Amino acid sequence: MFALWMFGSVLEQYLSPKKFLFFYLICGLGAAAFHLGVLTYEFNIAHSYLIDFKENPTFKQFSVYLSQNGYDGSTNLGTYLLDFKNKWAEDPMSDSYQREAASIMQEIYQLKISQVTVGASGAVFGILFAFGFLFPESVILLGFFIPLKAKYFVALYALFELYAGIQNSAGDNVAHFAHLGGMIFGWILLKWWGYKFTKNAL
Repeated sequence: MFALWMFGSVLEQYLSPKKFLFFYLICGLGAAAFHLGVLTYEFNIAHSYLIDFKENPTFKQFSVYLSQNGYDGSTNLGTYLLDFKNKWAEDPMSDSYQREAASIMQEIYQLKISQVTVGASGAVFGILFAFGFLFPESVILLGFFIPLKAKYFVALYALFELYAGIQNSAGDNVAHFAHLGGMIFGWILLKWWGYKFTKNAL
C-alpha cells in the first residue's frame, strides 16, 4: 500500500478526490475482469489438455505438461511431480503409472480452478500507470538510490508483469494479468477523460 500512498496522493490532488476514487474503483474492477478473462482462457486450455491426456496418458505428454507449466524442484509439488516423472521414465508403458498420472493431472486441474485471488493490487497498478502517463518525466528512486524516470519505470514494470504472467511459474500466486488489467483500464479512463501523454514532471 506504500505505492498507493506515494502515487495516489499526487493523483488525488491532480484529478480531484471524486475523480480519483472513481478511477481507483474502475481500475480495480477492470483488473478483476481482465484477470478472470485470462483465468477462463487458461482453465479451458487446461481442461482440454486433461481430457486429451485421460484418453491417451503417455509419458511424453506428462513431461511436456510439467515443462510448459514450470513445475521444477523449487516447490514441494514440483519436487513430487519430478520424482514421479523419473519413476515413470523407468517404465513408460506401465498401466499403473498411466492411471496415477491421470489422477495427478486431475488434482492439478482442481488446484488451478480453486485458486483464490484477493487484493487491490490491480487498482494500484492503474494508479501507477496514471502517474507514469501524467508525469512521465518525474524521477523515481529505485531502492531509494537508483534514479529512473516514471515513464521508464512503468514501462519496465509492465513488461515484467507480462513476462511473469506468460511464464506462469509453478508456485507463483501473483495475479500478474490483474496488474496489467489495472494498467489497461487506467489508460482507457485517462484517454476517455481527454488526458494526453506529455513531458510533465512534478
